[in-house]
Amino acid sequence: MPSRRDVLKGGAAVGAASVTGLSGCLGGVLGGGSSNFQNWLIDPYLLPGQPERYPVVSLSPSSLEEHSGEFDGDEWDQIRTFAVQRYQFTRLYADEVDRLTLGGGGYQGGGFEVTQGGFDGESVGEDLTRAEFRELQEYQSYSVYERDQDRQLGIGIDGGTMAAASSFGDADAIRVLEDLIDVQRGEVRSYSEVNDTFGGLMDASTPGDVFTARITGDPADETDAESGQFRNQVGQSTSASVNGEDSDLELVLTFLSDRDPRERDLEEWTLNDRFDLWRDIEISVDGASATVSGSVPTRDVFSAINF
Repeated sequence: MPSRRDVLKGGAAVGAASVTGLSGCLGGVLGGGSSNFQNWLIDPYLLPGQPERYPVVSLSPSSLEEHSGEFDGDEWDQIRTFAVQRYQFTRLYADEVDRLTLGGGGYQGGGFEVTQGGFDGESVGEDLTRAEFRELQEYQSYSVYERDQDRQLGIGIDGGTMAAASSFGDADAIRVLEDLIDVQRGEVRSYSEVNDTFGGLMDASTPGDVFTARITGDPADETDAESGQFRNQVGQSTSASVNGEDSDLELVLTFLSDRDPRERDLEEWTLNDRFDLWRDIEISVDGASATVSGSVPTRDVFSAINF
């Protein structure tokens, strides 16, 4: 009987054309050209514990660095620490990282993360060796490193791309890392391809310099617009694109059917405290998705999107 991995690989060719087209559409908004993070979003079933879903966080440290003067000093230090000073085994700088993407809690939380940019992969590999990582056999074009401490860590490096995965229990971090690389190469079906709800959310979203996305569990049976609860909502993404002193914001909600999103409920929602910092709010409904867009002073962008 074929394994789950075999089934995913067999179906990858079916979605290859659509993924390629999506990559071209998003290349201009993601920064870093080839750093299309959606190509790295793995089927949740292939992660340790086989979760049904996982949240995604993706940001562009190099773009944020260009506008770092717009942020409060302490806040920028926190952003930089999260984005590029997160690895104990090497040192990266914000202006050399075009995209950082985390799924399922990141590599320290039983999930994965991918760092893409202009950093020196060979130097990172040397840092890994000094940090007592063991170099394994190369996989595809990636140099692979492993370390077992509190949990197993697997790191793959190819030029200015570093993929990382962790494991817990009986899970194998190297297997997760290999699956992650296979997803990026189009040999295994991605999160969007195996989950129509997540795929629909990503189709409706425009990822910017900071982007988060998640799909829900059981959708709510009733709407409480004031608190932001909507009947049959199944997904939500938040995006911020920094343009200097001001930033553009986009909040996308997806629903079970095109009968569910109601503009008047969204208008009521935007009157609550969450949107106090937003300006020039516009609401649109398109089929089973709804978009709330606006702008905010860049200094307030992370407060505005509750990142």
